[in-house]
Amino acid sequence: VTAIDSLYAALFMDWDIGISTSNRVMYDANTRMSYTYSIFDGQMVGVKFLSNYSTTVYAFDNDGGNLSMKISNGITDLQIYNALTTNRLEAGLAANGNDVSTMTTYGPMQIASMDTIAIAYAIIIGNNLLELQQGANAAQEKYNAITSVVDDTIIDDAIVLVPFCYLWVVD
Repeated sequence: VTAIDSLYAALFMDWDIGISTSNRVMYDANTRMSYTYSIFDGQMVGVKFLSNYSTTVYAFDNDGGNLSMKISNGITDLQIYNALTTNRLEAGLAANGNDVSTMTTYGPMQIASMDTIAIAYAIIIGNNLLELQQGANAAQEKYNAITSVVDDTIIDDAIVLVPFCYLWVVD
């Protein structure tokens, strides 16, 4: 098995909050979170990077509007690669929003032969940006506390990484 020098791992999300053609995507650099919301009500959902690797976010206007890649009729391998490696931090900027999606990506990452890495995201739901930011900060604190205790565990010369999934819902 050989080393991998350009690994990307991503989540693709098409939330369709309320009326799907009235959504918007933004990125909050302070919390390392992309978030999607309906421009007509307060529902919001965020995808937060928890791990400390390089990241990109591609926010799609699914219909190709505002110079986005058009993916409403499918997505090609080249479009996937471009979304994995290109930052486009906003979508749905038209007055009434748009049908939007996001690809939140870790990478490029390097992995030595016979090695592993762990990445983690948090999905946060709230009624406004402040709630999302509070949830993102709480998720990061929880992740940091768990990973500082658990970390890598060595058993018979094998590294076991404990998977981490954390959903933070703000009332």
